[in-house]
Amino acid sequence: MFQNFALATLGMFVFTRQTVPFQSLDRTSNWRHPTNVIVGAMPKTQFTGKESETVTISGRLIPEITGGRFSIKALELMADSGGAFPLIDGATFEIIGFL
Repeated sequence: MFQNFALATLGMFVFTRQTVPFQSLDRTSNWRHPTNVIVGAMPKTQFTGKESETVTISGRLIPEITGGRFSIKALELMADSGGAFPLIDGATFEIIGFL
């Protein structure tokens, strides 16, 4: 029954059509491959690690239909706490990351 309602969860906050629905979730990952110049040869690249990952959630909040300022305030308080909260997809239960 959970998967019928939840779009995703962030910690204990559940994104639903009644709280804060979102239209898209984008995830960007980058890796570092700096180039080293070698005299008399082609430049060489070296993998030096993964950069930080960015997760962007966008949507439209309509207080008359969805959760209003209380839903946004809950998310603001979570952000202010500085904690890392798991972001879990409501359809697949995949852990997207910790935000």
